[in-house]
Amino acid sequence: MPDTFFSIITCCYNSGQYIKKNLESVSSQSFHDFEHIIIDGLSKDNTMEIVKCYSDKTNNMIIQASKPQGIANAMNLGIKKTNGEWLLFLNSDDYLNNDKVLENVYNFIKKNPANWYYGQAKYVGDFNRKEDIYPRRWYHRHFFYRLLFIINFLNHQAVFLNKSLFDKYGLYREDIVGGMDYEYWFRIGKKEKPKFMPFLISNFRVGGFSTDPKNNEIHKNETLRIRGMYTRFASMTMWPARIYRKIKNIK
Repeated sequence: MPDTFFSIITCCYNSGQYIKKNLESVSSQSFHDFEHIIIDGLSKDNTMEIVKCYSDKTNNMIIQASKPQGIANAMNLGIKKTNGEWLLFLNSDDYLNNDKVLENVYNFIKKNPANWYYGQAKYVGDFNRKEDIYPRRWYHRHFFYRLLFIINFLNHQAVFLNKSLFDKYGLYREDIVGGMDYEYWFRIGKKEKPKFMPFLISNFRVGGFSTDPKNNEIHKNETLRIRGMYTRFASMTMWPARIYRKIKNIK
């Protein structure tokens, strides 16, 4: 049996500017049956000084320093460290939306059995977005596997995965640069249908690797590669995706 209900995994590298907000949002939760796992890629700034200030005040934080070998590798290291039943990946520049998040998720899980769940994330930070809360449309709230071939409508900062899924389906692919979560939704989504939680889970800071416009070409190529793992018609999915982006803001 798991030792704790939730394991929150935070991967960081030179995150001194933002990680305090992350740590505060976790430590202030009204629900206390959780552990917070920090995977640090040998930060050269004051990241670990801030982390240790918080770890000195609690006994539910696990810290692992490791040579950086990519985001997926850090996430997998975190998984291997977990003692909890339900896993949430909350990057160092992201934070839980309010102090009732874990309590709300706990109550939802107890009433709505499934092996994974997704809720909403609020977009904050750089790069203006018309919709600051996502997902919000009705068709995002009912998991349609085939819609993944057009858009990734799940934010990993708002997804809770039962640890047993990683035993059954394996860890994240470390040969994927930034879309390892997207690939994982494909891998498990056809056989394990998630349930939508109609409330905010986290605040997702826009402006990191996955949302920086300068990485658009990398993401385009990686998206095609990931879709190609699950359909022979990956190239044909790009046109519906372009149309979707144009019409999704029509009210």
